[in-house]
Amino acid sequence: MSAELKWSLSTVVLALAVIVTYSLIAVTH
Repeated sequence: MSAELKWSLSTVVLALAVIVTYSLIAVTH
């Protein structure tokens, strides 16, 4: 696995985690 691919995947996963977190906060509050 290349470093660029790993960083790209990490960025996507982090972005999805942030979106899910904010969605849960918006729903529960």
